[in-house]
Amino acid sequence: MPEKIFLRGGGKIKRNSSTLKADRNTINIFKDFVQSDCEYLLIFDSDLIIHDNFFQVLSSLINRTQGVLTLYNSFFHDDKNYDNELCIKKDAGFAGLVIRKDLVEAYLNSIEKESQNYKCNAFTDWGLSEFLEYKKIKIFSVIESQIQHIGIFGQHCSIFLNDYSINFNADENENEIIYNALLPLRNCFSQDLIVFLDKIYPLLKFFRCSLPIKEHRMFLKKFIAEYKLIKNFQKKNII
Repeated sequence: MPEKIFLRGGGKIKRNSSTLKADRNTINIFKDFVQSDCEYLLIFDSDLIIHDNFFQVLSSLINRTQGVLTLYNSFFHDDKNYDNELCIKKDAGFAGLVIRKDLVEAYLNSIEKESQNYKCNAFTDWGLSEFLEYKKIKIFSVIESQIQHIGIFGQHCSIFLNDYSINFNADENENEIIYNALLPLRNCFSQDLIVFLDKIYPLLKFFRCSLPIKEHRMFLKKFIAEYKLIKNFQKKNII
């Protein structure tokens, strides 16, 4: 069904002869995109829930950016305030990313010429984020996420490090999917623990940034996100 709708709108479907995984596949998408006559590229993954009005939000905000906007406000990617609709991310994933063609062209050229100078793998979303930071291009993000990620297993995630948004307003059916898919630790959160975490939340945020081992910081970040997501579900009387 999605293929029929896509083709009816004049789209084209391209399948690789073998699985390239997320990063290499996205680089191929970039290379195809720069050969098109389109000005912007929007990337969606297959494990996303997408708001019906995402395009209206995209259209209203894209001209307020420097050519990069993510529709997915991920808790894994830290941000700082900008205004009541947008924040600025230090880095962002490919899922839900909107990027202007000239920036994609410059990024692909940098991979060919300077990939050895990247601190991380240039073919990853971290590589793109590093490139944009070097070019002083801000990565804007919607505050109210237009996308929710429900995938658990993938190239860069696992059941304890899956990525999702806390600021996604879903309908009743979507909330049930999200609750079941995204909260592997939910049975650990008794009401007494929630009350306790409310009291020590500022201390948790401090330790999240201060732990010396990256894996420990990431796990605590995940734990805090689960706590905040459960709090949101409680406010909506879902649990």
